Amino acid sequence: MNHKKVYQKRLQSLDKGKAKSLGPVEKLTMRYAGWVDGRHGLLRCENGTWQSSVLKQEVDSYEEFCAGQMGRLKFEEEDEFKKLNILFDTVVPLKTNLTAAKQVLENAFAEDVDLTRRKEGEESLTEVQVAARRNREREESLLPFKRAVAESEKALSDTIEAIFTSLSQVTESFDSAAKITNRVLQHHQRRIDVYWRSAMRHLPDLPALPNVTFTNNSEQEFAKHYEQVVQRAEKLRLTLASELQEEVL
Repeated sequence: MNHKKVYQKRLQSLDKGKAKSLGPVEKLTMRYAGWVDGRHGLLRCENGTWQSSVLKQEVDSYEEFCAGQMGRLKFEEEDEFKKLNILFDTVVPLKTNLTAAKQVLENAFAEDVDLTRRKEGEESLTEVQVAARRNREREESLLPFKRAVAESEKALSDTIEAIFTSLSQVTESFDSAAKITNRVLQHHQRRIDVYWRSAMRHLPDLPALPNVTFTNNSEQEFAKHYEQVVQRAEKLRLTLASELQEEVL
């Protein structure tokens, strides 16, 4: 998925006329709709909620737009979510490998080394020189084990970084999509304001502010899934930080 093109499409959505202030024709249309519904009693209060075909159309239009935006977002970021799941599954074996590598290194450190042991040809060396050679040999023998630990730590660190990099991309995409749906919501609310004020001329019982509820199940559903991934990543980061602190102590 070309995220640059996706970003440009979202910018285009923000710049569309329907996301800007109402035009004169649009205002006239909504004003006329409010006048007709108010005069003919087509705007009615049922169970404490004012309803009309125009209000329903505005709500349905907004929810359809949101469903389209979130559906497109889910499709665009499908590969990132798959990547995140794979990365999460990779963490466990990487941690196991790191623990095993550290244990091998710890066992190697625990082995006793006779620093006074002389090898053939070292008869003329002093005890200090012999001890220095045995220490160097010990360090050389430990290098493969240290290297294994370092490689395991890097693999785990790179995986964690990749998780949050991928999550950051999803976050940016979700935020931009949410901004688009919010601007369109504001647009529909402005349309309803014009409609409502026009209807009030014939319906004095109308409340001063429009009593219309907009829902966005598509955005909430995506947000719920997104939050679950975020919580999983944060839990993983806290767990690793806690383990690291225990090792330091």
